[in-house]
Amino acid sequence: MKRPKTALVSLLLIGVILTGCGSSTGSKSSKSANSTATSSSSTTSRKTPESAANQQATMKPYSVPKTDRQSQQYQKSGVLSLPGEFSYDRVGTKLQLVQKHTYKQQTSTTGLRYRVTTIKTIKNTAKTAAAKSMAAQAFNIQQIPNPYRTVQLTFNVTNSRGQTVKIDGIKQITINNKGTVTSASGLSDASAGQSIGAHQTKTFTAMVLAGPADYRVTRLNVAFSGSYSTSGDALSKAPGTLTLSLQ
Repeated sequence: MKRPKTALVSLLLIGVILTGCGSSTGSKSSKSANSTATSSSSTTSRKTPESAANQQATMKPYSVPKTDRQSQQYQKSGVLSLPGEFSYDRVGTKLQLVQKHTYKQQTSTTGLRYRVTTIKTIKNTAKTAAAKSMAAQAFNIQQIPNPYRTVQLTFNVTNSRGQTVKIDGIKQITINNKGTVTSASGLSDASAGQSIGAHQTKTFTAMVLAGPADYRVTRLNVAFSGSYSTSGDALSKAPGTLTLSLQ
């Protein structure tokens, strides 16, 4: 069982960043996107997600340009519902919703069910050096393209057992049947290491770095983990991989 992972959700998973989605055609090759999503970062020079989150919390908030503040598509709250709407995070990342998909697809194993409800694709533009640096830390890579594309998955997990279980969340995601991302590089998953109470359902969000902003994502193959007891004993094997179309 993996150790619980602390993602830099303050940059890419909380509030404003949990709101964009879409797909756009582009000229970047899948090789470029795949290498972006799977590059590992230096452990000697990269700050920990915890220290990066603390740094962001103490930084002066980014000042949104007046022209953007006056746009009808600007959402100060960070809640993006329609394609084209955008917001900014605290460190200066512009997040624009491109496309949104709703789902009822699910996969299950003994005593455990995962159900994906929403997928959003986001165009992210780092307006400051800090925004770009923290994005690279969030996804655990050395360098991040700018602008870049992320895919946000919202899903719920139901534990039908009469005891609390722990999960490792998403094991890996394959993009367009080509590049694969994990929590080691390219995936920030809020469900990893979480506990689900007996007969309870919890909702989580995960963010995937897909590649450059013009890289079109059409399919995701999502592999979830099984469940464990609170003492670490395996309870359920991993469910079948869930295939999701973003067409």
